Amino acid sequence: MNRRDTLLTGGVIATMLAWLSWTTMDEPWVEDWSPTENLLNASGYVLCALALLLLFAGMRLPK
Repeated sequence: MNRRDTLLTGGVIATMLAWLSWTTMDEPWVEDWSPTENLLNASGYVLCALALLLLFAGMRLPK
């Protein structure tokens, strides 16, 4: 795998982890307005930003 493929794969994985973080907030064991829910919400946004950064960096590299 070249560097472009690695960045794009990392972006896809970060996107999946962000989605997992946000869907975990809906689980019954996560109470509303708890520190756990706040952490899951914040980490989802951080992972989404990381995914965008990796995807755009990967798309800018030549094939």
